[in-house]
Amino acid sequence: ADALPVLRKDGSIFYADINATNIILHGKPCGIGIFRNITERKKAREVLDALISRQKALLEAIPDIIMEVNSDKIYTWANYAGIEFFGEDVIGKEANYYFEGEQDTYSSVQPLFNGKENVIYIESWQRRKDGQKRLLAWWCKVIKDNSGNVIGALSSARDITEQRKADETLKQAKNEIEQWSRELEDR
Repeated sequence: ADALPVLRKDGSIFYADINATNIILHGKPCGIGIFRNITERKKAREVLDALISRQKALLEAIPDIIMEVNSDKIYTWANYAGIEFFGEDVIGKEANYYFEGEQDTYSSVQPLFNGKENVIYIESWQRRKDGQKRLLAWWCKVIKDNSGNVIGALSSARDITEQRKADETLKQAKNEIEQWSRELEDR
């Protein structure tokens, strides 16, 4: 329940959690109430709510894909970019549902889920919602509970498919130039 504002004799206001009951006292009905001052708790909740709101806005504004999985590697949260990449129905699906081709992604991230690593970088071929195969560069960070137990991971990803193609084209061009250079020297 919401805290109720209570006016003090001096005109100041505090917020209270009120527990009230009716009793019979000396044969007459009487109401008894216990007021617990929760002003500090209310202020702390407002600060926490503002922080959560700001963090949600920040995560939604980031253009990279951000996904959360639980310890079973099932997607539990996605930012806007994640929904745009994987689709509206991504929440509740196991991450490997989107894997493309043979890959050892799970064995690569297992140290994270064993609690031996805090952050892992991997590259993984994934299926976009339109069916296209794309290479994603993932940074995965472990999520632990207050007791230090691994409960999941939060990961950010960037589509590096075009970058990888450009790198390979550049490497091929360099190899061709070196080959031409050798051929010219041999003449």
